[in-house]
This record gives sequence, structure tokens and C-alpha cells, in this order.
Amino acid sequence: MFRELLVYARQEFPQVEWDLFAPRGYEAIQVDGVCTQLVNVDSGNLAARLAADHFYVPEAARRRGCRALITVGFLPRICPLPAAVHVLTLHHLDKTNQTGRLRSEYRRREINRVLAKAELVITNSCVAANELMTLQPSVTNRLLVSHEGIDHEVFHPVAPTDEVERLKEGLSLSPNYILWVSNFYPYKQLNLLLEAYAGLTETEREAHPLVLVGGDWQGSRSRTEELAASLGISRNLRFPGWVAEEWIAPLYRHAAIHVLASRSETFGRSVLEAMACGAPCVVNDIPIMREVTAGNAIFTDFTDREASTAALRQALIETAMIAELRRNGIERARHFSMRKLARERVAAVLERLSWR
Repeated sequence: MFRELLVYARQEFPQVEWDLFAPRGYEAIQVDGVCTQLVNVDSGNLAARLAADHFYVPEAARRRGCRALITVGFLPRICPLPAAVHVLTLHHLDKTNQTGRLRSEYRRREINRVLAKAELVITNSCVAANELMTLQPSVTNRLLVSHEGIDHEVFHPVAPTDEVERLKEGLSLSPNYILWVSNFYPYKQLNLLLEAYAGLTETEREAHPLVLVGGDWQGSRSRTEELAASLGISRNLRFPGWVAEEWIAPLYRHAAIHVLASRSETFGRSVLEAMACGAPCVVNDIPIMREVTAGNAIFTDFTDREASTAALRQALIETAMIAELRRNGIERARHFSMRKLARERVAAVLERLSWR
């Protein structure tokens, strides 16, 4: 997100220059007014990254003359500058999300510090904002709700003439699959989606294979394969893993439906991207999905296997509804842009942190 944020921030606020601190190997952003500062740590070395985030970067930013810090999910332990902190995940609040004991404890402590001390807290939905205000009512006057944005030059419904052939050649996929885009985190409830998918007939599954784009999480890929085997649907699943960014929009454009079965999200970005590309969405009926889609999706309770199977089937066969979902989803997605995001968030930093 930060790459797009900085690009549009420079267009909207050309008077503001940026220093971007990133781990070794990060590809610098080639934008006038943005200077990438590489920190001598590897992105995969968590301990070194945390030390750099909390101690090295704040002081380095101060020495370079920066006027404020913008971070994601943490407030540096040494923080000589005013800080605006993005809080974009609250999964640690629910133990059933299995984020891990140490990770959950770190996030809990950091979010509590952020809510108590940050000059500005930025979150991406009204649902998340309400949770944060419940945790710490005093944050209310320091809280900005700014929805996620997408790049409409990338995520749109118009496919190049050779896109279907490129999908076949590059990913061995033909149109009309059911699409999942996410790591295999427990809170995403991929197991419930597989059970709902297994309720479709063999003919339906043959016509609409389930494509799982995403990475493993603590052995979840092997557990997914075991569940698929026990349900008798292994031959209907495709595991392309994580794919290059250039494939994401084409995957949405040629999907019969996109599915998000999560029990909790602060936004659910994949649903917005899918809608922008014209893919009808079947989503778990949780408040954030109502907020993001404004009702332009098929909602179901994925803990109800029969109802979820019926929702998938409805999205595959009811042509009038599908056409309406595609049309209304594209229109809804137009309300979310990276330019709007940059305008809202940088304007809030300029106003709340009193530098112009």
C-alpha cells in the first residue's frame, strides 16, 4: 500500500517530501520527492526488523530532518517525532484466529500503546474504528477512518484480447473458476469453503474448479490438501500459490465468482479488487462485508454448510443476479481509489500533527 500511497501523495501534496525506510533489498520507489533509505536488516529477520523499527529508524528520521513518522501497527519505543499509526488488523483480539501467542501478545501491547499515545490513528473501516474506540475510548478524537483504495488502472473489468490465452499458458487456467485470494490463515476459514464447495455436484465442480491463490501458513496447505482428499474434491482444486502481481487482476476478471469466507476482517481488500474487475462475490455475512460491498454481494454464514453451498450455486447459475452483481459491484468499487486514500490520510497528518 505504501508504494501507491506515496505516488499519489506526491501528486496531491507536492510540497511534502518523503523518506521511506525499508529493509535491505527493497526496490526503491522512483518518484521525485521520495527518498528510499535502506536499513541494514533482512525483511525475514523479525528480531532485527523490530529493533530497527523501534530504535534505529525513529532517530535516523529525526536526524534527516523528518517532521513526523507514519507507521503500520506499532509506535516506536523511542519516538522523537509525532507519529501517525495505521491500525489495519485486529485479528489478535480473537484467540480462535490462531495468530500465535508471541505475535498476539506483541500486537496487543503495541495496539494499546498506539491507542494511548499516537497523535493520529488511521484505520480502514467503520467496523474497525468501533472496535478501537471500544478498546480505548480516548482515541476517538485522534482517529481517522479512511477506507482502502485500489488502482483502477489495474483493477477494472476490461480484459485485453489475449488475456484468456495468457492465463491458460501462464497459470494453466481457463475462465469460470471459483477464486480464493489469500494466505491460508485460520481466520480465513478455508476449511469451511472447501466443505461448502464439496456440496456442489461433481458436474458443477468440473465446470468450476476452486483456484486457491495464496501461501502456506504453519502447515495449513498440507491440512487443506488432506481435507480436500477426505471430501473427495482434490481433483477439482488448483494451487497456483502466490502469483506475480500482474496476474491478480486477470484472475479476478475471468473468475465465475470470488469467495471470502473470513470470520473477521478490518476491510477485506480482495473483495473490492474483485468487484472492480467485475467478479461477483460470495462473502461471509460479517459487518465489514456489508460496509465494503454496500450489499452488492451474496452473503452467507459459512458455518452453515448447506446454506453456503446454496450461495455458491446461486452465484453460478442465476444469470440475472450475476449480471446485477457485476454491474453494481463495478459501480461500488469506483468509490474507492488510491488518490482518495492519499488525499484523506496525508491531509489528516498535515492537520493533526500541525505541520503544513
